[in-house]
Amino acid sequence: MIAHRGVGDGALEIETIEERMLGADTSFWIAVALAYWEFLEDREGYLAAVSDH
Repeated sequence: MIAHRGVGDGALEIETIEERMLGADTSFWIAVALAYWEFLEDREGYLAAVSDH
């Protein structure tokens, strides 16, 4: 549905055919993608902190 080209590069790709099949608005998928990116950034920071110990 939504793909990114790497964490933090700011590019989203939305498959409109899949979006229509699932029936959710584009704004919903953008919100999901932003929440997921935030999770990935938090996870990356946590893993970096854990590996330093």
